[in-house]
Amino acid sequence: MSTASALRNFVCTQCGKCCRIPGYVRVSESDISRIAACMDLDTDTFIAKHTRLMADRSGLSLLEEKDGVCAHLTDDGICGIHAAKPEQCTGFPYTWRYPNMESICEGWKI
Repeated sequence: MSTASALRNFVCTQCGKCCRIPGYVRVSESDISRIAACMDLDTDTFIAKHTRLMADRSGLSLLEEKDGVCAHLTDDGICGIHAAKPEQCTGFPYTWRYPNMESICEGWKI
Protein backbone atom coordinates (compact mmCIF):
# COMPACT_ATOMS: atom_id res chain seq x y z
CA MET A 1 0.00 0.00 0.00
CA SER A 2 1.33 3.45 -0.85
CA THR A 3 1.97 6.05 1.85
CA ALA A 4 -0.78 8.28 0.43
CA SER A 5 -3.42 5.55 0.54
CA ALA A 6 -2.24 4.42 3.99
CA LEU A 7 -2.69 7.99 5.25
CA ARG A 8 -6.19 8.20 3.80
CA ASN A 9 -7.10 4.97 5.59
CA PHE A 10 -5.24 5.63 8.86
CA VAL A 11 -7.25 4.97 12.02
CA CYS A 12 -5.61 5.55 15.39
CA THR A 13 -6.03 2.52 17.65
CA GLN A 14 -4.73 4.46 20.67
CA CYS A 15 -2.04 1.81 21.17
CA GLY A 16 0.26 4.45 22.68
CA LYS A 17 3.30 3.27 20.75
CA CYS A 18 3.94 6.72 19.25
CA CYS A 19 4.03 8.05 22.83
CA ARG A 20 6.89 5.68 23.61
CA ILE A 21 9.22 6.99 20.90
CA PRO A 22 11.93 9.24 22.41
CA GLY A 23 12.00 12.79 21.10
CA TYR A 24 10.48 16.20 21.51
CA VAL A 25 6.75 16.80 21.82
CA ARG A 26 6.71 20.48 21.00
CA VAL A 27 4.07 22.59 22.70
CA SER A 28 2.79 25.92 21.44
CA GLU A 29 1.31 28.67 23.58
CA SER A 30 -2.19 27.45 22.71
CA ASP A 31 -1.20 23.85 23.58
CA ILE A 32 0.14 25.05 26.93
CA SER A 33 -3.04 26.99 27.76
CA ARG A 34 -5.29 24.09 26.75
CA ILE A 35 -3.31 21.40 28.60
CA ALA A 36 -2.86 23.53 31.72
CA ALA A 37 -6.63 24.14 31.87
CA CYS A 38 -7.28 20.41 31.39
CA MET A 39 -4.95 19.67 34.30
CA ASP A 40 -6.48 22.47 36.39
CA LEU A 41 -3.15 24.34 36.53
CA ASP A 42 -2.16 27.88 35.68
CA THR A 43 0.16 28.11 32.69
CA ASP A 44 3.25 29.08 34.71
CA THR A 45 2.86 26.03 36.95
CA PHE A 46 2.30 23.75 33.96
CA ILE A 47 5.40 25.11 32.22
CA ALA A 48 7.53 24.71 35.35
CA LYS A 49 6.39 21.17 36.15
CA HIS A 50 5.65 19.58 32.78
CA THR A 51 7.90 21.11 30.10
CA ARG A 52 11.54 21.65 29.27
CA LEU A 53 13.44 23.94 26.95
CA MET A 54 14.49 22.12 23.79
CA ALA A 55 18.24 21.80 23.21
CA ASP A 56 18.16 24.26 20.32
CA ARG A 57 16.25 26.72 22.55
CA SER A 58 13.53 27.07 19.90
CA GLY A 59 10.65 26.27 22.23
CA LEU A 60 9.25 24.03 24.92
CA SER A 61 8.65 20.30 24.88
CA LEU A 62 6.65 18.05 27.18
CA LEU A 63 8.74 16.19 29.71
CA GLU A 64 9.36 12.52 29.17
CA GLU A 65 10.37 9.66 31.43
CA LYS A 66 14.03 8.53 31.58
CA ASP A 67 13.32 5.91 28.91
CA GLY A 68 11.87 8.53 26.52
CA VAL A 69 8.21 7.67 27.09
CA CYS A 70 5.89 10.67 27.30
CA ALA A 71 5.27 11.56 30.94
CA HIS A 72 1.54 11.85 30.18
CA LEU A 73 1.17 8.25 29.03
CA THR A 74 -0.75 6.42 31.74
CA ASP A 75 0.00 2.96 33.11
CA ASP A 76 -2.92 1.76 30.97
CA GLY A 77 -1.08 2.97 27.87
CA ILE A 78 -3.44 5.83 27.07
CA CYS A 79 -2.87 9.57 26.90
CA GLY A 80 -3.59 11.23 30.23
CA ILE A 81 -4.20 14.56 28.47
CA HIS A 82 -6.03 13.17 25.42
CA ALA A 83 -8.79 15.81 25.55
CA ALA A 84 -6.16 18.57 25.31
CA LYS A 85 -3.17 16.87 23.73
CA PRO A 86 -0.66 18.96 21.76
CA GLU A 87 -1.16 19.74 18.07
CA GLN A 88 1.90 17.61 17.30
CA CYS A 89 0.11 14.59 18.73
CA THR A 90 -3.22 15.28 17.04
CA GLY A 91 -1.34 15.69 13.75
CA PHE A 92 0.18 12.21 13.84
CA PRO A 93 0.81 10.67 11.27
CA TYR A 94 -0.16 13.51 8.93
CA THR A 95 2.26 16.20 10.14
CA TRP A 96 5.01 14.05 11.70
CA ARG A 97 6.18 10.45 11.71
CA TYR A 98 8.90 8.52 13.46
CA PRO A 99 11.44 6.07 12.01
CA ASN A 100 10.07 2.56 11.38
CA MET A 101 6.53 3.61 12.30
CA GLU A 102 5.15 1.28 9.65
CA SER A 103 6.33 -1.68 11.73
CA ILE A 104 5.51 -0.20 15.15
CA CYS A 105 2.22 1.76 14.89
CA GLU A 106 -0.85 -0.49 15.19
CA GLY A 107 -3.03 1.98 13.27
CA TRP A 108 -0.57 2.07 10.38
CA LYS A 109 -0.56 -1.74 10.20
CA ILE A 110 -4.34 -1.81 9.65
